[in-house]
Amino acid sequence: MSLAIRPVIETWGDHMTYLTRGLHVSELIEAIAAQDESNNAFINNYGEEIAVVYIQDGEGFLRRLEAGPDQILKRLEEDGWLSAKSGEREPQLSDVRELCRMAPQWRRWLDPKDKSLRIYCD
Repeated sequence: MSLAIRPVIETWGDHMTYLTRGLHVSELIEAIAAQDESNNAFINNYGEEIAVVYIQDGEGFLRRLEAGPDQILKRLEEDGWLSAKSGEREPQLSDVRELCRMAPQWRRWLDPKDKSLRIYCD
């Protein structure tokens, strides 16, 4: 049996603060990515503290975000992701808008080989 060891440099990208408490941000990101039926997205949990959302078509996901929140919000509402309660709904709307705002900064974190995107949520 061999054992491979190697040093790693971790570089963290630009972050946003998530406001909604009723739904984990990883689930929201996965739901937005799934709006494109050809895109695969899944969540890996690392304990209770960190979730990583892997988005196969990161380029398409970011294009959707860069197009603005209107279509995303409409689809989330149709699919039952948005709360009808005003106290819960406003943070959800704000979170989607903030995700859209972050898309240009996150573009540089696309995997150069396959254009996938990994988003760490902690």
